[in-house]
Amino acid sequence: MLHNSDWVIINDLVKFLEKFYVATIEFSGAYYPTVCNILVYIADISGLLQQYKNKEGYKEAVGAMFTKFKKYFFPIPPIYLVGAMLNPCMKFNHMCHFSTLIYANLEINTNRESEQEQPDLWTATADAKDYIEKLYNHYADLFDSAVPANISPTVAPHPPEEPSSSKRPAHSGFPDSFYDLTCWNSVDERAYTSTYREKLKYYLRTPPEDRRRRINSLDWWRNNESQYPVLSRLARDILNVPMSTVASESAFSQGRQQLGDNRHSLGSNTMNVLVCLRDWIRAERRNQGMEPESSDDLKLEEIMTSRENSTESSPMHGFAPVDFDYPMQIPININMNKLEKMMHNL
Repeated sequence: MLHNSDWVIINDLVKFLEKFYVATIEFSGAYYPTVCNILVYIADISGLLQQYKNKEGYKEAVGAMFTKFKKYFFPIPPIYLVGAMLNPCMKFNHMCHFSTLIYANLEINTNRESEQEQPDLWTATADAKDYIEKLYNHYADLFDSAVPANISPTVAPHPPEEPSSSKRPAHSGFPDSFYDLTCWNSVDERAYTSTYREKLKYYLRTPPEDRRRRINSLDWWRNNESQYPVLSRLARDILNVPMSTVASESAFSQGRQQLGDNRHSLGSNTMNVLVCLRDWIRAERRNQGMEPESSDDLKLEEIMTSRENSTESSPMHGFAPVDFDYPMQIPININMNKLEKMMHNL
């Protein structure tokens, strides 16, 4: 029988493991950017490990976790640092702040008697600055080549105010708890200056957005595209990088669901269409915070059955599957009638 002291221990263990659970769930998402927030979670979990490292009952387990965590997240991958800088609520100064927390929590280069581990904090942040500048210059060259010579893109003197209606519902981004993590408490909210190429410098030297506004990074860059035409394209590509393999593994799982004894000769393009259609059918409900319905899969099955029946009656039935080399034009607001027409046009 459990005593009160046992419940205290269990409750403390649940609180300890909860941070890992929340971080795992959030980075398993596929419909919101994850790379712009991972640095904060690493800082928060590293602080948790530091807190429990010498705690009775946790020493041995946390010591092993501490070593493994450091192995995975040091040196800090540059993509994490660049992603943090592209988060409007972090930018350069907060990226440096959370990097400093990680170095301190993981005890990197804090013991003067031990050999210095590389890269040191200054080198890591400087390399991240060089990395994003090189990326920006590359995107700027692409942008310049796409803009007519007689047009000179300009930067607005002040960034436009983001309308409140542009904020996505909580289910399509990180939860409110992300902005309430303990490691935010030591952040300096003042402005920070930088020495970058003009547009990149302009973005990085402005104060970060107030995190209490729960800004969705993708929405912010979309609403500020006219202000940062090059940087917004860079941010769109960088923020698209997933921090977990769960989404890609899920796509493969969905692909297996499309293949069966009665449907095993589909071409790769058709398989791509089916997997995308399933996601698009659910997209509208997902964007509204609604759960998918079983009727969605039934409707997709009806479309495929109808398509297969028409194929079997065609003169080409029995020939090898053919992939189509033209891109499908996807309407912004997809409904089932449009999906059915798209499938019949394949």
